[in-house]
Amino acid sequence: MRKQGYSQKPDLNRERADEKYSLPDGGHGGGMDPDRIRLDFSVNTNPYGMPEGVRKILADAAGLGGYYPDITCRHLREKILDHERSHYQGTQSLRLSQIVAGNGASELIMALAHAYSMTDLKTAYQKTICQKHAYQKPAVMLQTPLFSGYERAFSASGARLLFMEHDSEFSVALDTPERIIRERPDLAVLCQPGNPAGSMIGEDLLEKIVEACKMTGCLLIVDECFVAFTENAEARSVSRFLESGCSLVILRAFTKLYAMPGLRLGYAVCADEKTARRLREHLPEWNVSNVAQAAGCAALEDEDYVSQTTRKIRQERARLSGRLEEMGFGSVRGEADFILLRSDTELYEELLRRGILIRRCSNYRGMPRTGYYRIAVRLPEENDILLKELEEIVKSTQTETGE
Repeated sequence: MRKQGYSQKPDLNRERADEKYSLPDGGHGGGMDPDRIRLDFSVNTNPYGMPEGVRKILADAAGLGGYYPDITCRHLREKILDHERSHYQGTQSLRLSQIVAGNGASELIMALAHAYSMTDLKTAYQKTICQKHAYQKPAVMLQTPLFSGYERAFSASGARLLFMEHDSEFSVALDTPERIIRERPDLAVLCQPGNPAGSMIGEDLLEKIVEACKMTGCLLIVDECFVAFTENAEARSVSRFLESGCSLVILRAFTKLYAMPGLRLGYAVCADEKTARRLREHLPEWNVSNVAQAAGCAALEDEDYVSQTTRKIRQERARLSGRLEEMGFGSVRGEADFILLRSDTELYEELLRRGILIRRCSNYRGMPRTGYYRIAVRLPEENDILLKELEEIVKSTQTETGE
């Protein structure tokens, strides 16, 4: 498959197509006037809403505000440890000290960036004096396309950024292991499944990437915030490599799976205690609130919620993808709770006029400027409304072009 390389310097001032709507990340919900939007397909959280146990915690949350939260998040981390051991392969030997809780995955991303930045001035001075050359910034190799928070965090920390190549389906290129061995980055970042394409990295390729990182001493960070939406996630998670000898950090969040973005809760699973300790040193005290800790525990206790909602979402994604293809739209065969749509017709503005918000992907590094949109998989009745509006847009376009 054709590969497209992206090794240029980060362009953090890149013009964003949706600035006039004051939306972060080119069309992500959260900044739009709610009176203009009747359906938001830009936000890819679980469409079935928060688990009932989480709702009860929020209803009774007033009493929690008067106390400091547990600074170690011990009870929450114990729940996470039980969850990891019972749901993911390779976690039977996992210890509590290898789990780090954060105020959303975003806080953990920033903390990782700072933890592996040019912060050790003594070491930098020694390298400059003893080796008589300028101190080299840590090199970080990022998957493209990828959540922009990674590029922002590592750029802010002073890292030297490298970008993985991708094929025409926006999946990691086959030569990525060879590039890791050749260019020897200090850190590499993957998203499994990817965002916005939703595709999973093939088993053979993933194993080769892990082996390349192990061989070169590269810390591998894998974002698995969407992995629970995929089929057979337990066996496909990179957690099976935790004991492989590769320096590995897995990031997960409650935001997407449990539909609780406002509570800000995520965690890191580290392959070794040293990495977890280093990450923890770059987090503020009391970074996870009492409410978020209690809500996280309640969410993890609701096993039926996850199994039932993810099964329904997979079924609905297949139905939605099929209907979109029948209408002539192209799409990437992803496995997350969203669909990457290809269209020659401008869809963002047309749907926005109809009160429907989708995610325009023009500001993802490595994505074309036009023609790609990410659409969340929502409830069946909401998806039907989207399909109806898209059908009308297609008919209108055909009428205008005389097709």
